Amino acid sequence: MSMGERLALVVDDSKSARFALRKYLESHAFRVDTADSARAAYAWLQTQRPDLIFLDHVMPGEDGFTALQHIKQDPQTADIPVVICSSNEGSAFVAEARSRGAADVLAKPPTPEQLRRVLQQLGTQAPPLPRPAVDAATPSASTPVPAAVPQAATPGRVPTPAAEPAIDGATDTARLDELRAELDLLRAELSSSSGDAAQATEALQARASAIEARLSAIEQRLASDLASSRKHLDKEIEALRRHGEQALAALRAQHESALEALRAEQQRTLDELAQRHAQERDSQRRQFDIELRVIHKQLRAELERAIHTAREQTLQELRARLLAALNK
Repeated sequence: MSMGERLALVVDDSKSARFALRKYLESHAFRVDTADSARAAYAWLQTQRPDLIFLDHVMPGEDGFTALQHIKQDPQTADIPVVICSSNEGSAFVAEARSRGAADVLAKPPTPEQLRRVLQQLGTQAPPLPRPAVDAATPSASTPVPAAVPQAATPGRVPTPAAEPAIDGATDTARLDELRAELDLLRAELSSSSGDAAQATEALQARASAIEARLSAIEQRLASDLASSRKHLDKEIEALRRHGEQALAALRAQHESALEALRAEQQRTLDELAQRHAQERDSQRRQFDIELRVIHKQLRAELERAIHTAREQTLQELRARLLAALNK
Protein backbone atom coordinates (compact mmCIF):
# COMPACT_ATOMS: atom_id res chain seq x y z
CA MET A 1 0.00 0.00 0.00
CA SER A 2 1.52 3.31 -1.13
CA MET A 3 1.90 6.45 0.96
CA GLY A 4 -1.47 8.09 1.57
CA GLU A 5 -3.38 5.14 0.15
CA ARG A 6 -5.95 3.53 2.40
CA LEU A 7 -7.89 0.29 2.21
CA ALA A 8 -11.69 0.18 1.94
CA LEU A 9 -14.05 -2.81 1.81
CA VAL A 10 -17.26 -2.45 -0.24
CA VAL A 11 -19.96 -5.04 0.60
CA ASP A 12 -22.88 -5.08 -1.85
CA ASP A 13 -24.73 -7.84 -3.73
CA SER A 14 -25.01 -5.57 -6.82
CA LYS A 15 -22.04 -5.77 -9.19
CA SER A 16 -22.78 -2.34 -10.68
CA ALA A 17 -23.02 -0.73 -7.23
CA ARG A 18 -19.67 -2.26 -6.21
CA PHE A 19 -18.10 -1.04 -9.45
CA ALA A 20 -19.35 2.54 -9.10
CA LEU A 21 -18.36 2.92 -5.43
CA ARG A 22 -14.96 1.34 -6.10
CA LYS A 23 -14.26 3.90 -8.85
CA TYR A 24 -15.34 6.76 -6.60
CA LEU A 25 -13.12 5.58 -3.74
CA GLU A 26 -10.14 5.01 -6.02
CA SER A 27 -10.44 8.67 -7.08
CA HIS A 28 -9.84 9.50 -3.39
CA ALA A 29 -6.64 7.42 -3.16
CA PHE A 30 -8.30 4.31 -1.70
CA ARG A 31 -7.36 0.76 -2.53
CA VAL A 32 -10.66 -1.09 -2.69
CA ASP A 33 -11.64 -4.72 -2.19
CA THR A 34 -15.23 -5.92 -2.61
CA ALA A 35 -17.52 -8.65 -1.28
CA ASP A 36 -20.93 -9.66 -2.60
CA SER A 37 -22.42 -10.82 0.73
CA ALA A 38 -22.07 -10.49 4.48
CA ARG A 39 -20.59 -14.01 4.74
CA ALA A 40 -17.95 -13.18 2.13
CA ALA A 41 -17.10 -10.00 4.06
CA TYR A 42 -16.66 -11.96 7.32
CA ALA A 43 -14.23 -14.34 5.59
CA TRP A 44 -12.30 -11.41 4.09
CA LEU A 45 -12.06 -9.62 7.46
CA GLN A 46 -10.35 -12.64 9.00
CA THR A 47 -7.20 -11.86 7.04
CA GLN A 48 -7.53 -8.13 6.20
CA ARG A 49 -8.11 -4.96 8.21
CA PRO A 50 -9.59 -2.08 6.18
CA ASP A 51 -9.61 1.56 7.18
CA LEU A 52 -13.28 1.86 6.19
CA ILE A 53 -16.21 -0.46 5.38
CA PHE A 54 -19.13 0.42 3.08
CA LEU A 55 -22.04 -1.92 3.82
CA ASP A 56 -25.20 -2.25 1.73
CA HIS A 57 -28.40 -2.16 3.80
CA VAL A 58 -30.54 -4.58 1.72
CA MET A 59 -28.82 -7.86 0.74
CA PRO A 60 -29.93 -11.49 0.38
CA GLY A 61 -29.23 -13.59 3.44
CA GLU A 62 -27.90 -11.30 6.17
CA ASP A 63 -28.81 -7.64 5.66
CA GLY A 64 -26.63 -4.64 6.43
CA PHE A 65 -27.81 -4.13 10.02
CA THR A 66 -27.19 -7.79 10.85
CA ALA A 67 -23.70 -7.60 9.32
CA LEU A 68 -23.06 -4.32 11.18
CA GLN A 69 -23.96 -6.00 14.48
CA HIS A 70 -21.62 -8.89 13.70
CA ILE A 71 -18.74 -6.51 12.87
CA LYS A 72 -19.27 -4.42 16.01
CA GLN A 73 -19.47 -7.47 18.27
CA ASP A 74 -16.11 -8.79 17.03
CA PRO A 75 -13.25 -7.15 19.02
CA GLN A 76 -10.96 -7.42 15.97
CA THR A 77 -13.27 -5.29 13.80
CA ALA A 78 -15.34 -3.29 16.30
CA ASP A 79 -13.35 -0.06 15.87
CA ILE A 80 -13.49 -0.02 12.04
CA PRO A 81 -15.82 2.77 10.79
CA VAL A 82 -18.81 1.32 8.90
CA VAL A 83 -20.90 3.36 6.45
CA ILE A 84 -24.38 2.00 5.65
CA CYS A 85 -25.33 2.43 1.97
CA SER A 86 -29.08 2.74 1.41
CA SER A 87 -31.67 4.45 -0.78
CA ASN A 88 -33.49 5.35 2.46
CA GLU A 89 -32.21 8.80 3.48
CA GLY A 90 -34.87 9.58 6.09
CA SER A 91 -33.76 11.03 9.41
CA ALA A 92 -35.33 8.11 11.31
CA PHE A 93 -33.32 5.59 9.27
CA VAL A 94 -30.09 7.56 9.71
CA ALA A 95 -30.70 7.76 13.47
CA GLU A 96 -31.37 4.03 13.66
CA ALA A 97 -28.22 3.22 11.65
CA ARG A 98 -26.08 5.35 13.94
CA SER A 99 -27.71 3.87 17.03
CA ARG A 100 -26.65 0.45 15.76
CA GLY A 101 -23.03 1.59 15.42
CA ALA A 102 -22.80 2.97 11.87
CA ALA A 103 -20.41 5.87 11.41
CA ASP A 104 -22.55 7.43 8.69
CA VAL A 105 -25.13 6.72 5.95
CA LEU A 106 -24.35 7.07 2.23
CA ALA A 107 -27.21 7.47 -0.24
CA LYS A 108 -27.59 5.02 -3.14
CA PRO A 109 -26.60 5.67 -5.83
CA PRO A 110 -23.92 7.95 -4.36
CA THR A 111 -22.71 11.19 -5.91
CA PRO A 112 -19.13 12.48 -5.70
CA GLU A 113 -20.32 15.30 -3.40
CA GLN A 114 -22.04 12.87 -1.00
CA LEU A 115 -19.01 10.58 -0.89
CA ARG A 116 -16.69 13.54 -0.33
CA ARG A 117 -18.91 14.71 2.55
CA VAL A 118 -18.86 11.26 4.19
CA LEU A 119 -15.08 10.96 3.84
CA GLN A 120 -14.56 14.46 5.24
CA GLN A 121 -16.79 13.72 8.24
CA LEU A 122 -14.87 10.52 8.93
CA GLY A 123 -11.53 12.20 8.40
CA THR A 124 -10.45 9.63 5.79
CA GLN A 125 -10.24 11.82 2.71
CA ALA A 126 -6.72 11.72 1.34
CA PRO A 127 -5.21 14.89 -0.17
CA PRO A 128 -5.13 14.99 -3.98
CA LEU A 129 -1.98 13.65 -5.58
CA PRO A 130 0.40 16.26 -7.11
CA ARG A 131 -0.14 16.99 -10.78
CA PRO A 132 2.86 16.82 -13.13
CA ALA A 133 3.74 20.09 -14.81
CA VAL A 134 2.64 20.49 -18.40
CA ASP A 135 5.67 20.67 -20.62
CA ALA A 136 5.81 23.40 -23.21
CA ALA A 137 6.51 20.69 -25.75
CA THR A 138 3.18 19.02 -25.05
CA PRO A 139 1.45 18.26 -28.35
CA SER A 140 -1.23 20.70 -29.46
CA ALA A 141 -4.93 19.90 -29.53
CA SER A 142 -4.60 18.80 -33.17
CA THR A 143 -1.88 16.27 -32.31
CA PRO A 144 -3.06 12.79 -31.17
CA VAL A 145 -2.86 12.55 -27.39
CA PRO A 146 -0.52 9.76 -26.23
CA ALA A 147 -1.60 7.13 -23.72
CA ALA A 148 0.31 8.90 -20.90
CA VAL A 149 -1.80 12.07 -21.10
CA PRO A 150 -4.56 10.88 -18.72
CA GLN A 151 -1.93 10.76 -15.93
CA ALA A 152 -2.09 14.54 -15.80
CA ALA A 153 -5.72 14.42 -14.70
CA THR A 154 -7.04 14.20 -11.18
CA PRO A 155 -6.07 11.26 -8.95
CA GLY A 156 -8.95 9.10 -10.19
CA ARG A 157 -6.51 7.16 -12.40
CA VAL A 158 -9.09 6.96 -15.20
CA PRO A 159 -7.87 4.30 -17.65
CA THR A 160 -7.40 4.96 -21.33
CA PRO A 161 -9.67 3.13 -23.78
CA ALA A 162 -7.03 0.42 -24.18
CA ALA A 163 -7.00 -0.15 -20.41
CA GLU A 164 -10.79 -0.16 -19.95
CA PRO A 165 -11.80 -2.91 -17.50
CA ALA A 166 -13.68 -5.73 -19.14
CA ILE A 167 -17.18 -6.55 -17.94
CA ASP A 168 -17.39 -10.26 -18.52
CA GLY A 169 -20.65 -12.19 -18.37
CA ALA A 170 -22.83 -9.18 -17.44
CA THR A 171 -26.25 -8.51 -18.91
CA ASP A 172 -27.02 -5.40 -20.92
CA THR A 173 -28.65 -3.85 -17.88
CA ALA A 174 -25.54 -4.45 -15.75
CA ARG A 175 -23.32 -2.98 -18.49
CA LEU A 176 -25.61 0.03 -18.69
CA ASP A 177 -25.41 0.64 -14.94
CA GLU A 178 -21.61 0.27 -14.90
CA LEU A 179 -21.17 2.59 -17.88
CA ARG A 180 -23.40 5.18 -16.23
CA ALA A 181 -21.36 4.95 -13.04
CA GLU A 182 -18.14 5.32 -15.03
CA LEU A 183 -19.63 8.28 -16.90
CA ASP A 184 -20.58 9.97 -13.62
CA LEU A 185 -17.03 9.44 -12.39
CA LEU A 186 -15.56 10.96 -15.56
CA ARG A 187 -17.86 13.96 -15.27
CA ALA A 188 -16.76 14.43 -11.66
CA GLU A 189 -13.13 14.23 -12.79
CA LEU A 190 -13.79 16.78 -15.53
CA SER A 191 -15.48 19.19 -13.10
CA SER A 192 -12.44 19.02 -10.77
CA SER A 193 -9.79 19.35 -13.48
CA SER A 194 -7.68 22.55 -13.49
CA GLY A 195 -6.96 24.77 -16.47
CA ASP A 196 -3.34 23.59 -16.82
CA ALA A 197 -4.51 20.12 -17.87
CA ALA A 198 -6.49 21.13 -20.95
CA GLN A 199 -5.20 18.31 -23.09
CA ALA A 200 -6.00 15.72 -20.43
CA THR A 201 -9.45 17.26 -20.14
CA GLU A 202 -9.95 16.90 -23.90
CA ALA A 203 -8.93 13.25 -23.68
CA LEU A 204 -11.38 12.67 -20.85
CA GLN A 205 -14.11 14.45 -22.80
CA ALA A 206 -13.45 12.21 -25.78
CA ARG A 207 -13.61 9.21 -23.45
CA ALA A 208 -16.92 10.46 -22.03
CA SER A 209 -18.31 10.91 -25.55
CA ALA A 210 -17.34 7.35 -26.42
CA ILE A 211 -19.05 6.07 -23.28
CA GLU A 212 -22.18 8.09 -24.09
CA ALA A 213 -22.23 6.54 -27.56
CA ARG A 214 -21.96 3.07 -26.03
CA LEU A 215 -24.74 3.98 -23.60
CA SER A 216 -26.97 5.10 -26.46
CA ALA A 217 -26.32 1.84 -28.36
CA ILE A 218 -27.08 -0.25 -25.28
CA GLU A 219 -30.24 1.74 -24.57
CA GLN A 220 -31.42 1.22 -28.16
CA ARG A 221 -30.70 -2.49 -27.90
CA LEU A 222 -32.50 -2.63 -24.56
CA ALA A 223 -35.51 -0.86 -26.08
CA SER A 224 -35.58 -3.36 -28.94
CA ASP A 225 -35.18 -6.27 -26.55
CA LEU A 226 -37.91 -4.82 -24.34
CA ALA A 227 -40.33 -4.59 -27.28
CA SER A 228 -39.49 -8.15 -28.30
CA SER A 229 -39.84 -9.34 -24.73
CA ARG A 230 -43.19 -7.57 -24.43
CA LYS A 231 -44.50 -9.36 -27.53
CA HIS A 232 -43.20 -12.67 -26.25
CA LEU A 233 -44.69 -11.95 -22.85
CA ASP A 234 -48.05 -11.11 -24.43
CA LYS A 235 -48.00 -14.44 -26.25
CA GLU A 236 -47.10 -16.29 -23.06
CA ILE A 237 -49.87 -14.47 -21.17
CA GLU A 238 -52.39 -15.42 -23.84
CA ALA A 239 -51.18 -19.03 -23.79
CA LEU A 240 -51.39 -19.03 -19.99
CA ARG A 241 -54.89 -17.56 -20.15
CA ARG A 242 -56.04 -20.28 -22.56
CA HIS A 243 -54.36 -22.92 -20.45
CA GLY A 244 -56.00 -21.47 -17.35
CA GLU A 245 -59.42 -21.54 -18.99
CA GLN A 246 -58.91 -25.14 -20.08
CA ALA A 247 -57.68 -26.11 -16.62
CA LEU A 248 -60.65 -24.31 -15.05
CA ALA A 249 -63.09 -26.11 -17.37
CA ALA A 250 -61.47 -29.46 -16.59
CA LEU A 251 -61.54 -28.67 -12.88
CA ARG A 252 -65.19 -27.64 -13.10
CA ALA A 253 -66.04 -30.88 -14.94
CA GLN A 254 -64.08 -32.86 -12.35
CA HIS A 255 -65.91 -31.13 -9.51
CA GLU A 256 -69.27 -31.66 -11.17
CA SER A 257 -68.45 -35.35 -11.65
CA ALA A 258 -67.38 -35.62 -8.03
CA LEU A 259 -70.56 -33.81 -6.94
CA GLU A 260 -72.69 -36.17 -9.02
CA ALA A 261 -70.91 -39.14 -7.50
CA LEU A 262 -71.58 -37.73 -4.03
CA ARG A 263 -75.23 -37.25 -4.87
CA ALA A 264 -75.48 -40.83 -6.16
CA GLU A 265 -73.76 -42.11 -3.02
CA GLN A 266 -76.14 -40.08 -0.88
CA GLN A 267 -79.14 -41.49 -2.73
CA ARG A 268 -77.82 -45.03 -2.32
CA THR A 269 -77.36 -44.41 1.38
CA LEU A 270 -80.90 -43.05 1.67
CA ASP A 271 -82.27 -46.04 -0.26
CA GLU A 272 -80.38 -48.44 2.00
CA LEU A 273 -81.70 -46.69 5.09
CA ALA A 274 -85.27 -46.77 3.73
CA GLN A 275 -84.92 -50.46 2.88
CA ARG A 276 -83.50 -51.18 6.30
CA HIS A 277 -86.33 -49.30 7.98
CA ALA A 278 -88.88 -51.20 5.85
CA GLN A 279 -87.28 -54.51 6.80
CA GLU A 280 -87.32 -53.53 10.44
CA ARG A 281 -90.99 -52.55 10.17
CA ASP A 282 -91.83 -55.87 8.44
CA SER A 283 -89.94 -57.76 11.12
CA GLN A 284 -91.73 -55.85 13.84
CA ARG A 285 -95.09 -56.45 12.12
CA ARG A 286 -94.44 -60.19 11.85
CA GLN A 287 -93.40 -60.33 15.48
CA PHE A 288 -96.55 -58.43 16.43
CA ASP A 289 -98.70 -60.82 14.39
CA ILE A 290 -97.10 -63.81 16.10
CA GLU A 291 -97.64 -62.31 19.52
CA LEU A 292 -101.24 -61.37 18.58
CA ARG A 293 -102.02 -64.92 17.44
CA VAL A 294 -100.59 -66.31 20.69
CA ILE A 295 -102.74 -63.93 22.72
CA HIS A 296 -105.79 -64.73 20.59
CA LYS A 297 -105.22 -68.43 21.10
CA GLN A 298 -104.83 -67.94 24.83
CA LEU A 299 -108.03 -65.88 24.99
CA ARG A 300 -109.95 -68.48 22.98
CA ALA A 301 -108.74 -71.23 25.27
CA GLU A 302 -109.74 -69.25 28.32
CA LEU A 303 -113.12 -68.48 26.73
CA GLU A 304 -113.72 -72.16 25.96
CA ARG A 305 -112.83 -73.08 29.52
CA ALA A 306 -115.19 -70.44 30.85
CA ILE A 307 -118.02 -71.65 28.58
CA HIS A 308 -117.38 -75.24 29.61
CA THR A 309 -117.43 -74.31 33.29
CA ALA A 310 -120.58 -72.26 32.88
CA ARG A 311 -122.24 -75.13 31.00
CA GLU A 312 -121.33 -77.61 33.71
CA GLN A 313 -122.67 -75.31 36.38
CA THR A 314 -125.94 -74.85 34.45
CA LEU A 315 -126.37 -78.60 33.96
CA GLN A 316 -125.76 -79.21 37.63
CA GLU A 317 -128.34 -76.62 38.56
CA LEU A 318 -130.87 -78.20 36.15
CA ARG A 319 -130.21 -81.68 37.60
CA ALA A 320 -130.68 -80.30 41.07
CA ARG A 321 -133.99 -78.74 40.11
CA LEU A 322 -135.22 -81.89 38.38
CA LEU A 323 -134.32 -84.04 41.38
CA ALA A 324 -136.10 -81.61 43.62
CA ALA A 325 -139.15 -81.66 41.44
CA LEU A 326 -139.25 -85.45 41.32
CA ASN A 327 -138.93 -85.73 45.08
CA LYS A 328 -142.01 -83.60 45.54
